[in-house]
Amino acid sequence: MNRTCAICKTDKDLNDFYNGGSWFCIKCLKQRSIDDRNALNDRYIKNRIRMITDLGNKEMHYSIIHEMREWIIKCDNLKDQDLRECYRCKYIKPIKSFAKTMNICRRCKYKEKKEREAVQIENLEDTHVKYRIAKVTGLSRHEMHPLLIKEGRSILKRMATYHNHSRLRLCYACNKAKKRNLFAKSICMECTKKRDNETRKVHRDSCSDGYIKSLFCNHGGALRRADIPKGLVDIKKEEILLNRTVKKIKQKEKEK
Repeated sequence: MNRTCAICKTDKDLNDFYNGGSWFCIKCLKQRSIDDRNALNDRYIKNRIRMITDLGNKEMHYSIIHEMREWIIKCDNLKDQDLRECYRCKYIKPIKSFAKTMNICRRCKYKEKKEREAVQIENLEDTHVKYRIAKVTGLSRHEMHPLLIKEGRSILKRMATYHNHSRLRLCYACNKAKKRNLFAKSICMECTKKRDNETRKVHRDSCSDGYIKSLFCNHGGALRRADIPKGLVDIKKEEILLNRTVKKIKQKEKEK
C-alpha cells in the first residue's frame, strides 16, 4: 500500500512515513526542518518557544517571536566565533568553558551545585543525610531504613548545635558533648583509646602477623617490621598458640 507525500507529491511506501499515519514522508520532514532552521521562519521559532515555555501558538505574542529570533541569530554568530553565552552569568565565554551541549558554563554549574548542597545541609534534606550516613556506615542509599535516616538527621542536628560552640564539641563515636581539649580529631580521646584497645584485642586474639611483628619491635630496637621474615613470624605464632594451650590445660586442672 502506497501513500502520496503532501510535500513532494510522490507515491511512497507506508514505511517511509512516521508510524504510517503522517501525510509527510520522513525525508521531506527532515528537509523541511533543516530549511526552517536556516530560514528562521515563524514555524521554527514557535516550535522553539513551545519547547521552552509550553505556550500555544495563539498565546505567542509577535514580540516573543521577534526576541527569540534575535537571540538565535546572536547565538549563531557566537558559535561561528567558537563562543557561547552563559544563561546564568550572561558572560560570553569560549566553548571550552562549557560542558558539551550545556548552556551554563562550568564555573556557574559548580556554583549552582555548591548552592544546592548548602541548602540541603541547612535544611538537612534526605540527600545530605543519606550521604553522611553512607560515609560512616558504607551502606548504599537504597539500603537505609527510614528510622536510620531519622536518627542520622537528629545526630546532625546535635552536631550543628555544637559546631560553633566555644567550649564544647560533639564526639562522633559516643555522640556526647565534651570539652574541646579532650579531642584529637573528630573523636574524643577516650573513644579513640577504647577503639584502639578493641583493635589490639582482635589482633592479639587472632595472633595476626601484625601483632607478632609488633612483639619484636616493641622494645625500641632498630628492627623494623619489614625486616622480620615470614618464617620467624610463623615460629613465634606457633609458640604463642602452644603457650596459650598449655595455660588453658593448667587452668582446667586447677579447677578440678
